[in-house]
Amino acid sequence: MNKSTGVSLIELMITISIAAILLAAGTPSFMKMLAKNRLDAKARDFVSGLNIARSEAVLRNTRATICHSSDGTSCGGEWEDGWIVFVDDGATPGVVEAGEELVLVNDGFDNARYTLRGNNNVADRISFGAQGYSLGFNGQLILCFDEDNDGTGDFDDENGRVAIISNAGRIRTVKPSDGDVSLGDCTP
Repeated sequence: MNKSTGVSLIELMITISIAAILLAAGTPSFMKMLAKNRLDAKARDFVSGLNIARSEAVLRNTRATICHSSDGTSCGGEWEDGWIVFVDDGATPGVVEAGEELVLVNDGFDNARYTLRGNNNVADRISFGAQGYSLGFNGQLILCFDEDNDGTGDFDDENGRVAIISNAGRIRTVKPSDGDVSLGDCTP
């Protein structure tokens, strides 16, 4: 008596169909998870720059500034274009002057669907003093991802993160729904 131990064509087709259904059901969730992880990584990257500016100010016992920079050498452009951290010990605060050391240059976000905007005090730059304080630079910066690619940032818990800087220099990241966020939109 010969016994066959393979699978039939019908069994193989049923298995492939079930796998295709499971894959189709899981793909949207997986894509949302990837988008959330990218947004979180970009928020951590920016907060890391803020922390570097603060630690350099304390370490060097002088003022350090982080500002948006589209060229990587001077302040200007938008936050999502990139940012620089520099030792700001010159005569004009917030301006990169001759002899001031650039500590960090970041190229910003490589995708035009991300925006990063700050409110009044942190719209252009944040400076930290020698004790780590950011006196006068307390505020909020909003990072948004334009999920539907319609040209307006989607400001919700899935597509937005808020970096909050206090006068004491404390930096924290929250989701938009945390209630103490005063900016409501992230329009590019």
